[in-house]
Amino acid sequence: MAVLHRRLDAEPERSASTALLPPDVAADRIVKYEKHLHAQLTSTLHELERLQARRVGMCVPPPGVANLMSS
Repeated sequence: MAVLHRRLDAEPERSASTALLPPDVAADRIVKYEKHLHAQLTSTLHELERLQARRVGMCVPPPGVANLMSS
């Protein structure tokens, strides 16, 4: 019986938490923006790794994919 009471008590919390989430359209935009940020971060990290390798004297090939948007 205590389990049932806990579930009933948790239901308002769940609906209150759901109300804090953005609508689906906004959530899709957020996910798209996060993907873009992840791609930018990954690209920057790879560039940093290449620069660090070059600094210690390693032969570093150019990146495999050229950024066509910066030209």
